Amino acid sequence: MEKKVLEKVMETAQKAGQAALSFYDQEYEIKDKGGNSPVTQADLESNRIILDSLAEYDYGVLSEETEDDRKRLARNRVWIIDPLDGTKDFIHKTGEFSIMIGLAEKIGGIFEPIMGVVYLPAQDLFYYSFRGEGAFKREGTKKEQQIKVSSRNKFGGFRLVGSRFHSSETEEDLNQKLNFERKIPCGSVGVKVCLLAEGKAELNLNPSDKTWEWDICAPDAILREAGGTLTDLEGNHFSYNKKDPRNSRGYIASNGLRHNKILKEIK
Repeated sequence: MEKKVLEKVMETAQKAGQAALSFYDQEYEIKDKGGNSPVTQADLESNRIILDSLAEYDYGVLSEETEDDRKRLARNRVWIIDPLDGTKDFIHKTGEFSIMIGLAEKIGGIFEPIMGVVYLPAQDLFYYSFRGEGAFKREGTKKEQQIKVSSRNKFGGFRLVGSRFHSSETEEDLNQKLNFERKIPCGSVGVKVCLLAEGKAELNLNPSDKTWEWDICAPDAILREAGGTLTDLEGNHFSYNKKDPRNSRGYIASNGLRHNKILKEIK
C-alpha cells in the first residue's frame, strides 16, 4: 500500500514538473502575493495537477497555492505541498526549483513527516523517502541510489548551502565565526536540504519566520531517512499540520553531527 502511494506521488510530481517546464521558456504572467513572493502560471498549474491527482486519497491538504480551510486539522494524514518551490529560480532560469510533496501522519499526538518527494524538473531528478525505508535519489532513467548525509564533523570542512537571492546576518556571522570550507549558493529549500541528504553539503539554515510547513515537510522526511537533522532554531523537531503553518522560529538543517553546537553558536 505505502509503496503504491509513493509511486503515485512520484508520478504526480513528475507530471506537475513537466507541466511547469512547459512555461519555462515562454512568456507567462507573474503576480506578487506580497512580501516579495512571486507566483506564476506554472505554480498554479502544478498545484492543480497535484490536487487532482491526489484527490483519490482521503487525506487533508495544506498547499502553498490553495486557500487553507483548515479541514486538514481533523485528519490523521495530511498532504503538505509546495507545487513550485523556488519560484524566483524558475523566473531567473537557474534550474534550481522543485516540486515538493510531503505526507505527515499523526503519531503519538504530533504530526511527523513520513514521506517526502522532491522533484527537480529541469534535471528530471528525484529525491524521495518513506519512513523506515531510507532515502533515495533517481536521475532520469538511471538506477535509484540510496543516499546518506556526509560524515564531516569539523566546521572547517563544512559546506554551507545558502540562498542565491538573499542571505541572513545570522548565516554570514556563523560562516565568519566557524570558518566553513565554502558557501554554496542554491535555490529551492528542497534542493538545498537534499544536497545535505546526499552528502554534498553539511548545513543550511533560515532563521527568519518567512518559511512555512510546505517549504520543509518533504525535505525533512528525506533528510531524516538520510541520517540528518532538521529542527527550529530552538532545537525542536517540527510537528506538522499546525493551525498556523508558519515556521515562526526558522529552521536549521544539518548532517546532524554538530547540530547542537551550531544551535549554541546561533544563540
